Amino acid sequence: MNHSFIDEHSNIDSPLSRLDPRVKVIGFLLLVTCIALAGRDFFRAYLFYSIIVVLLALVSRIPPGHILKRSAVIAPFLIVMAAFVPFMPGGDPVLSFGFAPLEFTVSRTGLQLFSSLAIKSFLSLTALIVLTASTPFARLLKALQDLRVPLIIIMVLSFMYRYIFIIEDEFMKMKQARDSRMTRQTGLLHFRSLANLVGVLFIRAYERSESVYMAMCSRGFRGEIIVQQEHLRLQYQDLAFLALMVLSLSGIQWFCFYGQPGG
Repeated sequence: MNHSFIDEHSNIDSPLSRLDPRVKVIGFLLLVTCIALAGRDFFRAYLFYSIIVVLLALVSRIPPGHILKRSAVIAPFLIVMAAFVPFMPGGDPVLSFGFAPLEFTVSRTGLQLFSSLAIKSFLSLTALIVLTASTPFARLLKALQDLRVPLIIIMVLSFMYRYIFIIEDEFMKMKQARDSRMTRQTGLLHFRSLANLVGVLFIRAYERSESVYMAMCSRGFRGEIIVQQEHLRLQYQDLAFLALMVLSLSGIQWFCFYGQPGG
């Protein structure tokens, strides 16, 4: 079975991949935080943040198709979660449809909030994809450990990365077995068989987790995970990258609050 790894392009030699992973984690988290804190009316700020994300993606030398494919997988879920925001009460009505008592009104404030949430989600997601794709996962865990991230979070991330491929492999085998025993299905029958596959996969994943945990305990596991023992050392380019990120984000924040007319 072929699997698409999260960090399959982390071996690409680029200025971003050569940076200290701790500096990258701090810089990208600052970027995501600033994007999340931007006001819904500051669309110029979103343009500047988009430029920063695009520049980081270009510096990482990761294929653009890989980044867009990763973003396209999760973006629909984010849009669905924000789909009801335009119908929030308040603000000038833009569009109304339906019949009383089920009448829906789209407000200008709701549209602004929806577009703001969609842009924030997409930019933050793309930035994190660039971070994880340009850093080997073991080094990323080591950086989180050095930054004093709670051990339970590092452990969950480590187990997720190790065993998500086993679950994917199990699902692909089950799907292959189903397709070899059944004719082509369409419509409701297809969704029904897919739902059965997901249910069986959940049971098998639970059983596999029990056997893996018992095997780990029999080999001395006591709730601590061993992260790659690599000595990370800051260099001049790391400090320059962090300083450039801080100055850029500070400049954008200053422009948002004080650089506009009436600010």
